[in-house]
Amino acid sequence: MNIRERLLPGRAPRCKGGGRLREERSPTFVATFADGKVTRMTTFQKTKALDLGRGVRLARAAYESRMKKAPPSIVEAHYERDGEVLESYEREQLDTVP
Repeated sequence: MNIRERLLPGRAPRCKGGGRLREERSPTFVATFADGKVTRMTTFQKTKALDLGRGVRLARAAYESRMKKAPPSIVEAHYERDGEVLESYEREQLDTVP
């Protein structure tokens, strides 16, 4: 056990450069809106399952904050981590999110 583990028990291990280990990084929700704008939001997940509703709500809030207007519909989206797509969503799935 090194000194860091003794002083900071329960902390997540870190890789070189200070970042978290790969499997512990939060996924990024990438949303493409009807006007062609794209938002990328890192989203904390309480469970291993990806939360589509959380991603959509964060993407809409980011669009509204940046563009200063109501967001158009999202036409496609996906979750990714380290450039690898974890799950993709089509417009039909996205339109069902309140």
